[in-house]
Amino acid sequence: SNSGVFSTNNAAINGSGKAEALFVGGCVGAQINGDSDGCRYAKNVSTATITVDVDVTKEYNLGGVSGIALGMISDYYNEAKIYAKGKAGNRALVGGIVGRKNSSRIRNTCINSGDIEASIDALPVLLVGGIAGFTNNVQWDYLGSSNSGSISFKQGAPCSGEVAMGGLVGWAFLGNNASIPHRFYGEGYAENRGNVVFSGSCGSNVYMGGVVGLAFNDSTTT
Repeated sequence: SNSGVFSTNNAAINGSGKAEALFVGGCVGAQINGDSDGCRYAKNVSTATITVDVDVTKEYNLGGVSGIALGMISDYYNEAKIYAKGKAGNRALVGGIVGRKNSSRIRNTCINSGDIEASIDALPVLLVGGIAGFTNNVQWDYLGSSNSGSISFKQGAPCSGEVAMGGLVGWAFLGNNASIPHRFYGEGYAENRGNVVFSGSCGSNVYMGGVVGLAFNDSTTT
């Protein structure tokens, strides 16, 4: 945990080539921790552009602050533009704050103002969101999270799989006690002010939403 410490990245991040899997973030590549404090207070500034053009055989995780986060995240900020290119053999997850957020919570304020431009040939899915590309059984309990960056898919060659794009979350899987972004006990807000644009072709379905591209729930969700 780095609770109480504000970590800032001011440098551009560039990646190219081939890999088995990809974990790239403006501040943390992969955050794997428990939920006692989680990870708080991290910022990727506007000059810290992230440009990735990598072909991976497995999963592609890219976020403005963290590529993947398994514990709680809180007070994350990204101002930088994100350019996500390449190929993914087992889903591509791109978010203004975090590429993939598994379980636990998103608390307090997470704000993205950086534009995201994705041009990834992914199977079976490409998920892009202003806050998170993919959330899996995540609780949103915060004072305010928002996105003002544009979310766009631009592809020279077609994307082989499905595409889900949302102003806040590309794909939200809702398990027990999980939720989509919302007001929490009447306080704060969940807001998107960025355009969501698809201007390419894909081999399957395209899901687009101002807040969430695709929300999927199981029978235990309330």
